[in-house]
Amino acid sequence: VSLVLALLLVRRLERNADPALKAATLRVGLLHLPTGRFADMGSGAVVKRDAGECYILTAAHVLVGYRARRARDEYAGPDCLLTLGVYEGDAKPARWVAWASCVTPDSLLRSCSDDGATLQDLAVLKVGGALALDPPAYGKAQNAFSRFEVAARSDDPAEGVGRMPPPLELDRSRRALAHGADLSVCGWASWRDSMRQPYLDRSRCLGVDSGLIRSRLWVHAGSSGGPCVNAASQVVGVVSHDNDAHADPKRLWSSHRAATALTPAPALPPAVHA
Repeated sequence: VSLVLALLLVRRLERNADPALKAATLRVGLLHLPTGRFADMGSGAVVKRDAGECYILTAAHVLVGYRARRARDEYAGPDCLLTLGVYEGDAKPARWVAWASCVTPDSLLRSCSDDGATLQDLAVLKVGGALALDPPAYGKAQNAFSRFEVAARSDDPAEGVGRMPPPLELDRSRRALAHGADLSVCGWASWRDSMRQPYLDRSRCLGVDSGLIRSRLWVHAGSSGGPCVNAASQVVGVVSHDNDAHADPKRLWSSHRAATALTPAPALPPAVHA
């Protein structure tokens, strides 16, 4: 944990850049209602929003577990609730404001890459309504060991959509990323260490292999599903995983599932793809 915090302090200036990217990056939580504890947590990006609907792009493993052989089933059950937290400023915790459902079919959530074990790792969520939790935020004082209860919940999607930030644009060109292309990534990293603000990093593309964008962008547990954007601030992928070499930046690499893997229904609703 201390090494992670040291890296965060070294890159403090980078975190304070690009407020639009941070604002569009949501904290995504999988709240287990009987215990009031979060079973898992990640990040996501608003990619479509209008008066009545709002869609969020995230990583499938936030919902079903990273390895298919360890897949979870709770995300779709009555005992779990997908919660969405918004950025309210630097050094402030994410405030829970809405709930969502997953619109990506379960078979696609659990679909694997060529190795047969690693998930393709893309999921689309749809805002279902407004939400208030008690405690209302997730940060230093309220964390993975806290108990959260639903204080209020609306089933009117418009109420939840009204609490969502402006969307990021999806890169629809489907052009391959060039080696050395500028990339940025944002996510609510280190959720079990109660990090209070989204972490933003910049680096360059090291290549694309089997639909995964490789880079040296710094990510950590909780960053999963956060947006990876190009120089035009268009979403080109979502955070998937890294090689866990956080203590050695020269060895660190991370992988981001390319958004080009998204296709019209059933993987991506036509309203988002259009």
